[in-house]
Order: sequence, then structure tokens, then C-alpha cells
Amino acid sequence: MQTILWWQQQLPLRRPIPFLDSNLSNGSPTPLSQEPVPKLTKLLVNVTIQGTFRAIKLVMSTENTVADLVAAVLSKYVKDCRLPILPTTDPSTFDLHFSQFCFERLGREKKLIELESRNFFLCRRKADDDGGSDVKALSSTTCSAEIGNASRNTRIPWLTFMDILM
Repeated sequence: MQTILWWQQQLPLRRPIPFLDSNLSNGSPTPLSQEPVPKLTKLLVNVTIQGTFRAIKLVMSTENTVADLVAAVLSKYVKDCRLPILPTTDPSTFDLHFSQFCFERLGREKKLIELESRNFFLCRRKADDDGGSDVKALSSTTCSAEIGNASRNTRIPWLTFMDILM
């Protein structure tokens, strides 16, 4: 008795153009099958936390909200014992942004399937910021503004030397 291996099995050949049938009736092509398009149920999401080195990768349901994503990222960060240690892991003290250069935070009740991206940046919220339910512009005390202020406040020594020459 001969054993047939999986690569030796005769698989049905697929046509390169699946919607055409070899029999054209009335000059119009007939569909081969009416297979339903599979619905997207899970998303691979990458979230970088401010001050960390690598992004956290999570598989989340499309029905989860931004608040669920923030909580899941923080719990995975603590579970993996990543460094640096965060001062707090309370999800309500963090905001999710599209990138570290984006001034808009994402509303906590938005579903993940509604967002245009799968890569995000998690930034710690200052104490005087409110929760904000929709996508809105942030005040000057956010992480993006801090980065801009830090780069403006640092003087490059050779630029100071150039000021002396002029």
C-alpha cells in the first residue's frame, strides 16, 4: 500500500482569472462561485510608549476601543518586565496618538477598525489635561510640545560660536 504525501496530492487547478468561466453564455462571463468575503476580526497593532526603545505588538479585536488598547498595552508592558519602569500604569493617565509628532490624541471610545493606522504612540498625560473624548488638539503641555520646547531650549555650541563671528 502506497502512502500519498501532502505535496503529491492532486490539487484542483485554479484559473488565473477566477470570475471568468470557460463557457460564455450570452457573451457575458458568469461567476464561478459566490464566496463571501471574510470579515476582518483581528488587528496586529504596534504601540510605542514614550521613552521606551521597542514597540509593543498586540493582536486586538476590531471591536475593541482605544481605551481597551491602552489598558492592554500597559498590562503587557508590566507583564513583560520592560524597562524603563513606568511611574504609573493607570490607563487613564495615558493618551494614544498616531505618532510622537502628532498633536491630536485619539478619543477613548473610538473603535480600532475606524482608525486609519495600526502604529501608535502612547504618551503620558499631564495632570492639568482633561480626558478628552474626541480627537482634539492638545494644549502646550503635551508630549509633542515638550519635545519641541526641549529642542528649542538646547543651544548647539558651534551655533553660538557662529554668532560670535558675525
